Amino acid sequence: MAATAVSSSAHSYCYEVASSIGDAERDLHSEFGDDVDARWDDWEDDGEGAVCECPFCHSPIPSAAETLVHCRSEHAFDFTAVRKALALDFYASIRLINHVRTTWRGANGVTMDTLLAAGRTAPWVKDDTLLQPVLDDDPLLYAFEDDEDEEEIADAEEKGKIPKPVSSTTTTASSSTHDDGLVARLAAAELRASLAEQRLDELTVAFMQYKDMVKEAFLLDAPAPSTAAAIAPEANVENEGEEGEDQAWHMDYYFGSYAETEIHESMLKDQVRTESYRDFAYHNKAYFKGKVVLDVGCGTGILSMFAARAGAKHVYAVDNSTIINKARRIAKENGLENVITFVQGKIEEVQLPVDTVDIIVSEWMGYFLLYEGMLDSVLTARDRWLAPDGIVAPSRSDILICAIQDEEWINEKYTFWSDVYGFQMNTMKRGFLNDGNVDFVDPKTIISTTATLKRIDIESVRVEELDFETPFRLEIVKAGRVNGLCGWFDIWFEGHNAADTTGGAEISEVFFSTGPQARGTHWKQTAFAFENALEVDQGSVLQGTFRCVKDKDNHRELTVELDFAVTDAKGVVTTQVKRSYQVR
Repeated sequence: MAATAVSSSAHSYCYEVASSIGDAERDLHSEFGDDVDARWDDWEDDGEGAVCECPFCHSPIPSAAETLVHCRSEHAFDFTAVRKALALDFYASIRLINHVRTTWRGANGVTMDTLLAAGRTAPWVKDDTLLQPVLDDDPLLYAFEDDEDEEEIADAEEKGKIPKPVSSTTTTASSSTHDDGLVARLAAAELRASLAEQRLDELTVAFMQYKDMVKEAFLLDAPAPSTAAAIAPEANVENEGEEGEDQAWHMDYYFGSYAETEIHESMLKDQVRTESYRDFAYHNKAYFKGKVVLDVGCGTGILSMFAARAGAKHVYAVDNSTIINKARRIAKENGLENVITFVQGKIEEVQLPVDTVDIIVSEWMGYFLLYEGMLDSVLTARDRWLAPDGIVAPSRSDILICAIQDEEWINEKYTFWSDVYGFQMNTMKRGFLNDGNVDFVDPKTIISTTATLKRIDIESVRVEELDFETPFRLEIVKAGRVNGLCGWFDIWFEGHNAADTTGGAEISEVFFSTGPQARGTHWKQTAFAFENALEVDQGSVLQGTFRCVKDKDNHRELTVELDFAVTDAKGVVTTQVKRSYQVR
């Protein structure tokens, strides 16, 4: 009887998992169905049916995956090996493919040996002109996606984070054991699906940023739309439709609807993020009532709709992406088309039909807060339009750090490369050491106090103040080994200037943190690893300077520099550390 109950439960669990997977797959196809250009039909799975041109001999190859094999066997060029050896990130991998294609269209075709010899310091690694695809709809630009999926899943299985699949034909001693095996396989399937979903989120963010960069750098030579063009008559809005939007996406190559839909879905599903904006608007309806609101980087228009539902007199929603066409239809679908006006263009260049606004809302935060540099645009909007007694939401942010001890993290991401089946692969370590690693940090690994590096008052800060160098001090609260520093940010929605305009009612404030001890967000945390662990005792102190500036070659990225000393409980300096990282 007990065995029957277990069997029924297992089969019920199997049905629920299968149903959820089926629903997710149907939702995915439904989301992509009507909005995606027909060329996307050729880009499913591993690029089956998408003929790919060999970069070397220019022969047509049936798929991107087969092209990689062809390049390795026929031309002695292993793209995957180069990517791993040089620890290339998403953008650098795009540059690699376009660099090889470009050189082999001329007289000086690059070889694998010359690329590896030049290393990561070669000019092409940061040459943004190589972000422009050499071939339109180049399937090879997707070639590394499945490699990374398989590597992550295999790695997780080997380390026991995901149970290895058990053969369905394996005989068991009892039906109870059989059911336990079934449940284990289903749990493994869920975990593997979770990894795939996380990978999809990361890829869509990267493709979104790449699309915007290509569009801005190589396609948008014309000036931004004027007020007359951006705030189109309603008849023009109606005529715009799906066909016009598809034509706009054609200018963005093949990243359009895929990236737009998925990145916004990921952000909207971040409950900490989205509900904080919602709560600030809905809990302060007395203040929003009758106000003029500006939404900078409106995306799907969710923040604009929160403001409209909170009682705003009018909302101006600005975005330079063609997602604004969908946002316009979303507003109409929800009966808010007469309250929200959508303006397409750069905030630095567009014109509004008003001189001032009462509230500016924007979700501008990136990894380690300042990655992507969008806060610059919010400050521009503030200086152009915000009324003297107006507010910005969010209004304040802090950047914080602490010391962490996480030997498992170091072993998985760094020490592993010291001995791989008897071979040293130390060159593979460089990316891990040189980059800020965006991931969830276990709060149990924290072994120090917290230091606030930077407090940003968004209602008054100047753009030039966003680059900063500041002293910091971390006191060790638990003896151990410091493997790196963990960084995150906190956000406040306040309303300093609003007290006298709400009939005596105070603004209801909202706060959230992206720290390791808080509920997880899509921003995660940013960890800066040390090559050599720092031996510390309780009472030891890490003290020095932390510098964070926009990267000189790519303003979206951040350059972080650490310079600090470790002193023991008696004040004696035991170690000096000086390191540099990229947040990208």
